[in-house]
Amino acid sequence: MKRITNNTGLYDIIFQTGSESSLQTCVKKVYQIALREGISLAGLLIEEETLPIPIFGYMPKETALKYAYDSYLHRGYDDEQEEQPERFAEIPGQGIYDILFNADDEWDDYSLQNKHELKTLIIRTGDKLGGICFRNSIIPLFGESYMNLGTSVIYALDKVREILRKTEIPRPSFKSLSLYAGKGIYDAILDPSMGTPVDKAIEHARMYAEDSGATLVGLDFNNKILPIFGSEIMSAESAIRFASEVFDRENAREKEVKKYDFVRTDNNSSNELIFISSDPGFTKLGKALDDLWEITSKFHKVIFIYNDVHIPLFGEDVMNKEDAVRTAIDYYLGTIGAVGGVIGEPIKFEDADHFYSFERKNKNDTNSQIILRFALSWARVMQKTMIGGVLTEDIIEKAKLLVDIDGIKSYMFYPAKELLIWSWAYGEQLA
Repeated sequence: MKRITNNTGLYDIIFQTGSESSLQTCVKKVYQIALREGISLAGLLIEEETLPIPIFGYMPKETALKYAYDSYLHRGYDDEQEEQPERFAEIPGQGIYDILFNADDEWDDYSLQNKHELKTLIIRTGDKLGGICFRNSIIPLFGESYMNLGTSVIYALDKVREILRKTEIPRPSFKSLSLYAGKGIYDAILDPSMGTPVDKAIEHARMYAEDSGATLVGLDFNNKILPIFGSEIMSAESAIRFASEVFDRENAREKEVKKYDFVRTDNNSSNELIFISSDPGFTKLGKALDDLWEITSKFHKVIFIYNDVHIPLFGEDVMNKEDAVRTAIDYYLGTIGAVGGVIGEPIKFEDADHFYSFERKNKNDTNSQIILRFALSWARVMQKTMIGGVLTEDIIEKAKLLVDIDGIKSYMFYPAKELLIWSWAYGEQLA
């Protein structure tokens, strides 16, 4: 980038980008110069263009940079063009991609001739990694932190040409497999015929990948997508072994789920599962969450339905096991009204001194702390669900089951009950 002139028309100074310069880098540099030298309006000429990009030195940095980028992206468009629907719809990023654009059906007709659209999308990615979803593939768009604008455009065009060279996905020649198109990262997804053994289906899927030149094929076996890599990635033996290991691991995980009294009810994304406890009275929440985390910690989040409460349990990419279980328990107790403070109803005491005296005397005893927490939670839920200050056996038992997250022992339950009888405003109804 070089300074080419001063005091030209509206501009106090004009700069010219170099042939290999990144637009984003140049805009930031010009803004810094304008800020440092007290320049109100600087211009930046891009490559061979004759109309400078305006960069205002008196604006806040974020505003000035956004204005400059928008000015560049929208130049040359008249009002009629601006009202046309956008060719690329922005969608949330996935995996390694921070931002994705979904190309419409007509884009490939002239994508190789229209570099301006690619430049526009790359600039919109900023310094991140973006991508264009195109014919079941993703074309990488590298932002300024990866490579300059010109190189990123060339790289994207090469990927477009590579995709366009591929012919229509061929049909499998095996009767054991049928094709239902590609999806996401898969060049094709295959559906085995009813009764086809998994080892045979995997072997035929790999042979299909070789015949079609596919990089990655998905095999939909019992609602599990098994990855079958093509010859560019793995040898036939390695690809078959890898897919078989994925299948065995999925089966083993589901057996573990059943072992711990959970029922998998939904797989609503690649990174989230929903489970439900089939017997809340048998599987206590603390043990259930502990076991479930061991099984599903690789997932970002699991939703565990317990006593009709949808409890989020986060995986190891968010927090460790102890924090994940504690957070889930706190969420559950807060939802059922067993937590005090801002989100819970304060307990009405008949003899608060008796209650807090027990708390002070036993603050260092683990069992006493369990008794205290159970008594507080139990009282809050009963107080929330009772009608007209009257407790029924049904309310008492249901509240007990709701708050008993660890399976409280009888030698702890009766002291907790006794504590409430003497201190809680409605405690005499427990006697």
